[in-house]
Amino acid sequence: MKPFRAALSSLFCVLASLAHAQIQTVTFQQGVNGYTNCKAAVIGDLYFSPQLGTFGDNGTTFADGDNDHVLGRLHGHPSFGYDCAGLLRFENLGISNGSPILAATLTVWLSGSDPGAKIVGRYLNQSWFGDATGVSTTSPVGWRFRDRNFNLPWAALGALGEGTDLVTNKQFLLPESGTLPGDSVMHSYVTALDVTEVQKWINSPSANFGVRLQVDILNVAATWVQPQRVVSAQRPVTMRPQLAVTFGRPTLQISRTNNLLRLAWPTNASSFVLQQANFGSFTNSSLPTTTEGSNKVAYDSPDAVGKFYRLLWLP
Repeated sequence: MKPFRAALSSLFCVLASLAHAQIQTVTFQQGVNGYTNCKAAVIGDLYFSPQLGTFGDNGTTFADGDNDHVLGRLHGHPSFGYDCAGLLRFENLGISNGSPILAATLTVWLSGSDPGAKIVGRYLNQSWFGDATGVSTTSPVGWRFRDRNFNLPWAALGALGEGTDLVTNKQFLLPESGTLPGDSVMHSYVTALDVTEVQKWINSPSANFGVRLQVDILNVAATWVQPQRVVSAQRPVTMRPQLAVTFGRPTLQISRTNNLLRLAWPTNASSFVLQQANFGSFTNSSLPTTTEGSNKVAYDSPDAVGKFYRLLWLP
């Protein structure tokens, strides 16, 4: 009877998991499939005046679509002489509050003026005016103000306040490995985003502040295809930034292998923990886990009592 009871409980778990497993991936890209809620601007200290109330006290904001936008800390660069950083936010994602986020990626087209540089992405911790247009020294969002309409400044000029403007100790890189080649040619780069931060965007859309993009090396300029970029043969809509989000509840797959129960679930379900019960309360499983392909795997021995398993989401 041991094999039969273990198999029966295993079958119950598989069927229960399949009934609730609805994992899907959705993508967001300005102008693609009707999506129009990507916000972006490049804030810079071009013409910046430290004197509040004078010309240039919010620097210069670039939010037009005529050219690819420049990023960099370029005060020592002979062609620029100012700093400029990108702000990017994807709004109205339409994913239900409480949906477990399993993975997220950001794709950006970039070119570098010199080899060896990367783009460092930081998660923003404060709101900012997202409807800037054109090139302006009077935009509500800029080097000093994140929303001048409501007299809201950045904690530090250029949105650089650690723990205030920026989420502390979290970043991503473009490219994830290697560096920009410095050939002044546009290349596509994909990077993984922090699932916890993206989960915040879903659970509380009002706390979706997006990201800040900047070059890591002084006086190296990079350009990116911003979401406002005018579409052309050289800049198709598919070159605009793209956010991809995978969400849902993963299936716990249970099978028999050499008289053992094999429990498997996706490796990207890092916010889920395996639990088990013997006709009582579920507790976190102490079974050792390994990685087999794209799955986390644990093995257990069947017994006469019968066992039940589940994946519990811990957001």
